[in-house]
Amino acid sequence: MPFSGATLRVLLAHVDGAAPCAGVPVKKVLLSSHSDTAGQNGFPAEYLFSGAIVDGNIVGRGAADMKFKVIYDLATLVWLRRLGVTPAKTVAMAMFPGEELGIIGASVGTLASPVIQAFLADAELAIDEGGGFTVDVFGRTLMPVNIGEKGVCWTQFSSTGTQTHGTAYVRPSSQAVVRASSAVVRLAEDTPAPHYTDVSRLLLSDMEEALTSGQHGAYKQARRVVRDLASPNRFQRAMGDLRKSTDASDEMSVAFLYPQLAHTYNVAYQHSYAADTLIPGAASVRLSAMRFPGETDPCVTAHAELNETIGDLVDEIGAFAPIGLDDASAAMLAHGAYVDPNGPSVSAFYETVRAVVGREMPDVAVVHATFQALSNCFALVNNAGIPCVGFQPSRWPEGVYYLDLCHSAWEYIPLSSFREGISVYFHTVATYASLHAQCSTSDVEDS
Repeated sequence: MPFSGATLRVLLAHVDGAAPCAGVPVKKVLLSSHSDTAGQNGFPAEYLFSGAIVDGNIVGRGAADMKFKVIYDLATLVWLRRLGVTPAKTVAMAMFPGEELGIIGASVGTLASPVIQAFLADAELAIDEGGGFTVDVFGRTLMPVNIGEKGVCWTQFSSTGTQTHGTAYVRPSSQAVVRASSAVVRLAEDTPAPHYTDVSRLLLSDMEEALTSGQHGAYKQARRVVRDLASPNRFQRAMGDLRKSTDASDEMSVAFLYPQLAHTYNVAYQHSYAADTLIPGAASVRLSAMRFPGETDPCVTAHAELNETIGDLVDEIGAFAPIGLDDASAAMLAHGAYVDPNGPSVSAFYETVRAVVGREMPDVAVVHATFQALSNCFALVNNAGIPCVGFQPSRWPEGVYYLDLCHSAWEYIPLSSFREGISVYFHTVATYASLHAQCSTSDVEDS
C-alpha cells in the first residue's frame, strides 16, 4: 500500500478452521493489531526499541501500545499450529501499518484491496487493542472488554481581546489569553449530564454485580455510588463528588468511569498570536471532543454543548482537521464505531472472556466498556462491517492506569503481566474459536 512515497505493508496470517458438520460454513475470528508506534516523544534513546527488561518490566516505545498485543496474536497462531489444533473457526491475524497516522493502514482504500477483502471475508468478530487491562475501581479490580469506541470531533475555539504593549494594564476580562484560559478551566471543572448507552448501562450493571461479593462498608458505599451514577437526577452530584475527592482510588475510578458515562473534552494545545512583548489580541485552544458513537452529527452537538458552557468567553467555535488528515477523514472519524453488545458474536466472546478470566484471574471482574480512543476497530466496523472488540488482557500495578502509559515517555508492561496475559488471551481465543453454530439434524446425519 503506497503512502507518501513509502510502501506500507499489511501482515496477514491464519490457522484454518473446519466446521464440525456438513453444510455449516467456516467463520473467522480476526486478531487485529497495528505495527507502528507513536513518535519518540522524549523516550530514552537507549531503550527506544530495545525490549529490555528494566526492574521487571519490558520497556520500549510501543511496549504498551501495542506491541504486547502483537505478540499475543502471533503466539496464538504459533501455539495453535504446534498443538495441531483445528478450531471450528479460522483464526486469522491482520497487522496493519499507519494506525497512529490516522488509521491509514486500515483505510477504505486498503480494505478495498481484493486480497484484503478475500482475507476478511466471513469474519464474524475482530479482536483489537484497548480493552483487557485491569483497573481498580472502588477497591474492586475490573477488566473492561471494549465494545465499540468513541468518536472524536477535533475542535478549536478562539477568544479576542485588547492588544497592546506588554507593560500596559488591561483588565483580565479583556485579555484574550485570560479569556481562553478561563474557558479551559471552566470546561475542566464542569460535570456534564450523563450520556447513557446500551454498553454503559451494562457496565453499571456489571459493576453492581461485582460489588455484591463484598459486604464490608466500602463495597456497600460503592454500590450506592454506582446506583447514583445510573440515575440521571443524581449523576452530576455523584460524579462531581468523585472528581473533587483527593483519594487516590477515587481518582482512578473517575479516570475510568467518567468518559464511560459522559462526553468529555481534552485540551491539546493553546496558542496566542503575538510576540512575547505584546498582550495578544487573540488566543486559540484546540481540543478533542470525545463523543459516543451513534450521533447523526457529533460535531454539531459538541459545539452546541461548548457554546452553552463557555460561550460567554469565546468568539468562535469550529472543527479542524488534524495534521495528516483531510476534512473528510476528520468528519468520518467523528462518528466512532458502534457495536451491538448483544450481537451473537460479541456476546459469545464476552461470555468466553468471563469464563476464562474467572478461571485464570479469579480476583478480576470482567465488565463491558467503550474504548475512549480511536483504533483500527473504527475502520473494521465502518469500512468492513466486522463487529470489533478491544481485548488485550494485562494486569497492572495498583495506581497505574494503562491508558496513561500509551504514547508516554516511558512505555512498559510488567513481565509478569505479559506472561499471565498471553496465556489468558490464547485460552480465550482458542475457546471462542472452538464455538460453532448448532448442527441441524440433517447436518448430523450427513456428517
